[in-house]
This record gives sequence, structure tokens and C-alpha cells, in this order.
Amino acid sequence: MSKHTNRTGDESPHFMNVRQVAELLGVSDRTIYQAIKTQGLPAIRVRRYWRIPSAKFDVWVERQLDDGLALSSYPSQHERGA
Repeated sequence: MSKHTNRTGDESPHFMNVRQVAELLGVSDRTIYQAIKTQGLPAIRVRRYWRIPSAKFDVWVERQLDDGLALSSYPSQHERGA
């Protein structure tokens, strides 16, 4: 997978999958699907899978922090004891 350099100079993949974003944020996959649907998390659909552009994800997270918004959270696998 090709990579891009983000604002901090770190290399990251151009796209992340739902599981990667969920693990990064410490929430469930379902929470990420809900954020795509209702909270404007930028994502594209590739066949039956959602992909989140890393650069747009970074901007979305910053906006969430600036606006004081929180994800509507469903229990992660870790929280459910899975």
C-alpha cells in the first residue's frame, strides 16, 4: 500500500480500513460505521468495504476535537470481553 507523509512527518497508508480506525480510536467497528453514516467521517466504499483516507481522517479528528464532539460509542470488543 502506498504511503503519505502526514503533518507530523510520519508516514502512514493513504487509506485505513474500519478495523484500523476503530483500534486507533479505541472504539468498536460499529461505532466507526455509525460515524461514517451520521457524523461525517470521510470514507469511500470499495466494493463492499469502507476505506477511510488517512489525510481526511486526520482533519476530521482535529475538527471533532476543536468542536468538542464525541463519537457515539458502541462497546469495543475489548470492552465486551471478546
